[in-house]
Amino acid sequence: MNPPAVIVTKGQPSEAELVALIAALTTAAAADDGAPPTPHDHSAWSDPTRLLHATPHPGKAAWRRSYLP
Repeated sequence: MNPPAVIVTKGQPSEAELVALIAALTTAAAADDGAPPTPHDHSAWSDPTRLLHATPHPGKAAWRRSYLP
């Protein structure tokens, strides 16, 4: 025999209240799939990978183009 999933230690909840509690706990458990939270969106300015795509070419003001995406 399996032990009960929820034990009421205080109060007298109705069947409807218990059903609502079990539904809420089931939904919360399904939403938490163990995946790490998604990272926040960052602006392109703070993205370090933008520097990898820029290849400076010799010429007038090449030093400016070497830093810009």
